[in-house]
Amino acid sequence: MDTPIDLGAVLKRALSRGGEFADVFIERSSPLSLVCEDSRLEKVMSGLDCGAGVRLIFGQRTAYAYTNELTTESLLEIADAVRQVAAGELHQTIINLSKAEPHVDLPVKKAPEDVETARKVAMVLQADRVARSFDPAYVRRW
Repeated sequence: MDTPIDLGAVLKRALSRGGEFADVFIERSSPLSLVCEDSRLEKVMSGLDCGAGVRLIFGQRTAYAYTNELTTESLLEIADAVRQVAAGELHQTIINLSKAEPHVDLPVKKAPEDVETARKVAMVLQADRVARSFDPAYVRRW
């Protein structure tokens, strides 16, 4: 995220007409897909996915709204959308979303986004060669 988002304001807005729980989900990823067919690289697809959602739980119901614009204003708009379906004044809970340390440590020698695409292509082609050397009948079946 390039600009800070006031998550507290978003959660308060979502809970302003009632609800037991509200949360915000923010995602930003750069997917890369390599398709190998007949020992040839056929497709390379990449992109940027980003967005955020606001969820409000009230009683036995849940409301959810999503946007791909990561701004406080946009998240306040979707918080308005989820609060419109909430009914009554119920207990409100705001969860602290500050960064927490993980309970397990699984070190990554090199993050996937730091590996050059050419290296990834070489790895896919090597995997294809190894699979074919293991069993000549190896074919992609759907």
